[in-house]
Amino acid sequence: MGLSVPEVVAGLQTAMTFAQEQLETLVVHSVDLEKLRDPEAVSIALKASLMSKQYGNEDFLSNLVAKACVQTLPKGKTSLVY
Repeated sequence: MGLSVPEVVAGLQTAMTFAQEQLETLVVHSVDLEKLRDPEAVSIALKASLMSKQYGNEDFLSNLVAKACVQTLPKGKTSLVY
């Protein structure tokens, strides 16, 4: 197509910056760092994502997944993303 490698890389970096900005506007619910070890607060944040996959079971599954995430979160970590 006539594009050089630096042009492709610059385009991908621009796309990544735009995607990160857009993702922040799509947040349904987030958890404060102080409440990151509270399974109830994490459960509320997970519910919307699980509802799209297991409608009707989102309450049970969000509690179960939240407990697993909180229990496996290492001490001193401030993010559930590994």
